[in-house]
Amino acid sequence: MYFVENPQEEHSTQMIVLTNLRCPTLSDYRWYKDMFLTYVLRRQYCNVGIWKEKFISELSNLFSQRIFRKLKEIIGSENIPYQNITYGQLFAFVKEQGLALCEELKIQSKYNSEKRQSRRELGCFCEAFGLEKVQAPSSKHKRQIKNFQKKRFNPNKSWYQTSPKYYQKCKPKKYSRK
Repeated sequence: MYFVENPQEEHSTQMIVLTNLRCPTLSDYRWYKDMFLTYVLRRQYCNVGIWKEKFISELSNLFSQRIFRKLKEIIGSENIPYQNITYGQLFAFVKEQGLALCEELKIQSKYNSEKRQSRRELGCFCEAFGLEKVQAPSSKHKRQIKNFQKKRFNPNKSWYQTSPKYYQKCKPKKYSRK
């Protein structure tokens, strides 16, 4: 009988991986969930509440805060009873909140695009009647900065044109046919 590795070392390695496991973005959620379950369910005390709390806390920062806040709202107290929540319920809740966040972001994006469009239309309308365009003071400053940054490199400058020939691209030789 051959032993590949000492079980105690494997156990400590799994613990290290489990404590350092993070989900940096929501696009990595599926991978994070699979890895978390793989390592947690190998442990004897996998249903302890600390692992469920750790699963939520290692999601991206703002999203984990949102999950904690929503769980506290639903339960109605500051203390969340993790021992009463199953992993399936927890994963379903996280998925539901992720989809709700996506919908909110889509609505916000649509609202912002409509807001820009209406501001453009209002500006054209005001200019048509001889009024000044409605524009925030900060946007004027941003536009000035953008225009300044665009003028940094000008290939028509004399120092650029007088550069030595070895900086220019090689042109292919033309062969004459005989």
